[in-house]
Amino acid sequence: MPKPVNNPQGVAQPQSREATPQQLQQTVDELQRKVQITAPNLQFSIDHDTGRTVVKVIDADTNEVIRQIPDEEILRLAKEIDRVQGLLLHKQG
Repeated sequence: MPKPVNNPQGVAQPQSREATPQQLQQTVDELQRKVQITAPNLQFSIDHDTGRTVVKVIDADTNEVIRQIPDEEILRLAKEIDRVQGLLLHKQG
């Protein structure tokens, strides 16, 4: 159960477990700094359209992406699903 947080009026409210986009970006940046020394071929980022964390394995010699998780097709699919859901909600409203 979330820990209550007191707001300025003194009313306890549940603390959100979902990170803000800024908190997520800070976490990803920190992770990137920490692994840079031991695994410089790993690249962490955020796909801003979906809010998902993306991990890429980069070839050190060619700078080519060897593997991406989730891959581009999954990210495109997630974006399309979000777009269709938005259209459905707009039509229902």
